[in-house]
Amino acid sequence: MTPKPTDSFHKTRLPRAAEAKAALEGNFWGLWSRFGRGEDCQLHDRHGARWFETPISSMPYNSVIRFQTPADQIETAVDHIIDSYASREVPITWIVHPSSPPGLPAVLQQRDFALAETVEGMWADLSELPPPDRLPSGWEIRAASPGAEVNALLDLVSWRWDVAAADRPLMRKFLQAFEVGARGSPIQCWAAWQDGQPMAKALLNLDDGVAGIYGVSTRPEARGRGLARLLTLTALHFARDQGYEMGVLHSSPMAISLYTKIGFKPAQSQFKVYISSGNFHI
Repeated sequence: MTPKPTDSFHKTRLPRAAEAKAALEGNFWGLWSRFGRGEDCQLHDRHGARWFETPISSMPYNSVIRFQTPADQIETAVDHIIDSYASREVPITWIVHPSSPPGLPAVLQQRDFALAETVEGMWADLSELPPPDRLPSGWEIRAASPGAEVNALLDLVSWRWDVAAADRPLMRKFLQAFEVGARGSPIQCWAAWQDGQPMAKALLNLDDGVAGIYGVSTRPEARGRGLARLLTLTALHFARDQGYEMGVLHSSPMAISLYTKIGFKPAQSQFKVYISSGNFHI
């Protein structure tokens, strides 16, 4: 069975936008922490920060996902985290989230981190969802189940994150910690299939009392068919049927219009992605 939502937010009776700000962070931390729990990976929680390491050297597989260090300790904590990665010489992805201290971006820039992307936190009332769109002819939407289907989806993930072919076996091993599609797992995934190949996907994380949407992506040759919208709505309707009332996601500037049409609203909650080198997209 899929876990039911907690009632922690309902007890506080926060306004929806204020609730969404906290939920965006909590849901994100819950999902991304799993990178550090896989085989041959490490998850660190020190100095008011959380960061993970994996065997893959490319981004975003070595990331700082939470940083809530007091203002007078920012520089010391940042240097400690950078030093923890230094022996491997891997590029670092650093997520500056809404509750990070205001002085963090300046400290990162002083250490040659560059702002790669800013994404907008958004939320939706799941009771107001539009119905899923009609599936295009010749396509099939399937919920991923452990085994061959999840392995096929990992090829789509590898393409999206530009994971080198030599690193893909390592990724398959440590991503087992996500338990995608497993019975009782909070993480589920839907994909659009054509001719036996997954061409688009959307991931759902049921955590911290809300339904979080992640990893919505479509191969170039399958774009323009509304698959991203359809998969997102399929995941959110599933969450609503499980008793969840709020959906959250992080949108790139280009996708804001798509999610607004589904019913998402800005949460006035930006996440900024800083990188030590290279290119990145969340």
